Amino acid sequence: MIDSRAELIVDIAKRFMELLLQLEPQWKRGYLRFRLDLEQYGCNASYDSGSRVLLIDSLTNQRFFAHISEQGRKILQNLGKSKGVFILVADSSSKYDFYFEFEDLDRWKISQMDGATGVPVGIPG
Repeated sequence: MIDSRAELIVDIAKRFMELLLQLEPQWKRGYLRFRLDLEQYGCNASYDSGSRVLLIDSLTNQRFFAHISEQGRKILQNLGKSKGVFILVADSSSKYDFYFEFEDLDRWKISQMDGATGVPVGIPG
């Protein structure tokens, strides 16, 4: 059973990059956002294919998102938080960064609605 924060983070990053490789072997950068607000939680993701940014379908990849949501809850519980947001930013060279936010639960939204690009708003780098 995976329960340490570091193991959970590595597991999420590994599974996300494996999914990206399945979806688009030439992916450049991927974004995975998880949000927990007390007992409501979920995640979404997008990636840069080199020519455009695509959202990852949560229905087609339901098992992946269910697993990541459970792991995300464990990370925040491990940190002693009942609410928060994290974003994983990964690139095709297997480098990744996690960023956490515990106050602004709307931070780093991933969307293509209302002119948004699919790249999380305000993401570093």
